[in-house]
Amino acid sequence: METDTLIAIASLAVVVVGMGITGVVFIVRAADKSAENRADIEDIRIKKAEIRATIKELAAKDETERAKIREEMSDFREHVARNYASTEVMNRMESRIVDALNRLGDRLDTFAHRGEDKRP
Repeated sequence: METDTLIAIASLAVVVVGMGITGVVFIVRAADKSAENRADIEDIRIKKAEIRATIKELAAKDETERAKIREEMSDFREHVARNYASTEVMNRMESRIVDALNRLGDRLDTFAHRGEDKRP
């Protein structure tokens, strides 16, 4: 064979081998990347589960706090209802006091007028 033909065949062999090596490297890198991606996906799943658990814990604490606040508000309303007079009761009490003071004033006026009549 001629030298040019041998060089062409050798060059072709180098190109074919180079392409084969490149293909193998590509496949190995793709497999490594795939393994990394699977590991990342698993990490994400674990973190997702942890976040969901945290959310459930916080929701439970929130509901506990809300229940506590509702109970405290209920107790306070009951305390106010038992220990504080209503506006209606206060108005009736005020009317009774004013009426009593007016009657007392009338008695004092009557007493004062009697005293004026007895003076010489």
